[in-house]
Amino acid sequence: GCGKKATPESLLTDMNKKLEEVKSTEASLALNMEISQEGQTAEINMEMDAETILKTGESHTEGEVGMKILGQSASTEVESYVVKDDDEYVNYMNQQGKWKKEKVDEDDITKPSTDDEFEDSFEKFKLSEDTVKVNDKECFELKGEVSSEIMEYMMSSDMSKEANLDQYLSDEDEDVKVPCTLSIYKDELLPAKVTLDMKEIFGKVSEAADMDIEEFKMEISYSDFNKLKKIEVPKDVLKETEGFGGGLDFDDEDFESNDKKDDGQSGNQSASADV
Repeated sequence: GCGKKATPESLLTDMNKKLEEVKSTEASLALNMEISQEGQTAEINMEMDAETILKTGESHTEGEVGMKILGQSASTEVESYVVKDDDEYVNYMNQQGKWKKEKVDEDDITKPSTDDEFEDSFEKFKLSEDTVKVNDKECFELKGEVSSEIMEYMMSSDMSKEANLDQYLSDEDEDVKVPCTLSIYKDELLPAKVTLDMKEIFGKVSEAADMDIEEFKMEISYSDFNKLKKIEVPKDVLKETEGFGGGLDFDDEDFESNDKKDDGQSGNQSASADV
């Protein structure tokens, strides 16, 4: 309104000030990964919606994880609630209609980062000449690279844990730089979308497994802020999970094969066998 020229520094400073007032977020995550090995290609994708209370780290996530390998495709729906019950955090997780319940260490709950490194990671971003549209709203677009502090924070989020991404980033990756595109809503000056190209960061993992990662991108889009007041676990879920259950690992039967086979491919091998 005062005609101040937008710069990466001013946008990030204003966005961080705005974020201090944000109490809850509603966002979606899309992850696309393609791996090749000895002429065979596997595709993995995930689409998740998430509601989060920032102060407590309580959240509700819901979506689908899918894969395609050896000419077959398979997918499973996942949903989870992480809530604070008295002084403990509890995770309620659904896999193909089966609800399970597990205690969660408070140290594993993702909360807003206030470290200086978080802001410093964006100091060399460049502002695109043209604005972009996210959720039909005009946005500034910044491009650059983020350091391991940002990756560690983002990959420890509930949505990333659904894909077990957080296990791949260790303290040894302090110098890693990840290409990043950040869109900021022009009117609200709040984050609209974050896109990360993680192909290089997983390079050493693929080398150790004798694989090639052709594509690995993660995109987080924010739709609403401060509308969510509370995370509530449905009564039927609470009833089904009375008493604590076992672990939360995927079983083979959790995946439903879509039986899409390419010509010449054997149908005897499960689509999820090597993933």
